[in-house]
Amino acid sequence: MLDQEAKSKREEALVDALREAETRLNFQKGRVIQLQSNMVLQGLYCKRLQNQLAARERKNKKGKNSRLVGDGMPRLLTGDDFYQKVVEHNEAQEQAEAEKETRRLARENRAAEKAEWKREDDARKARNAERKAQWKEAVKEWEVERDLKRTQ
Repeated sequence: MLDQEAKSKREEALVDALREAETRLNFQKGRVIQLQSNMVLQGLYCKRLQNQLAARERKNKKGKNSRLVGDGMPRLLTGDDFYQKVVEHNEAQEQAEAEKETRRLARENRAAEKAEWKREDDARKARNAERKAQWKEAVKEWEVERDLKRTQ
């Protein structure tokens, strides 16, 4: 409709209004696309920050002070909340000790396996050295026989 020639003043005004409306619509579409892309980028940024904060909280929680009463604030030692914290603290300590013992046993097992491997490797190297010496001896004997046959 915009490519057709206007036949009257009214049609010209309508075509101009239509062009103006189309221009506004294109501007608004572009603005909506800008806003959507901005929201996507902000969402990605917020997700990254959320992951970083979660990692920091996990790190701080691991290195948390192992003392139950260390901030100077009063506690009701017979209260349910404090009792639950004591139970959790004891479980965490037992779990840490168990993990420590597991790592120690694994380290000892690795050391024993490494020592066994070292013995087997030394035996293999000794066998290889013996075979190499036998081969060199055989080569010397062959060279002597070859030289004898050349001289004959």
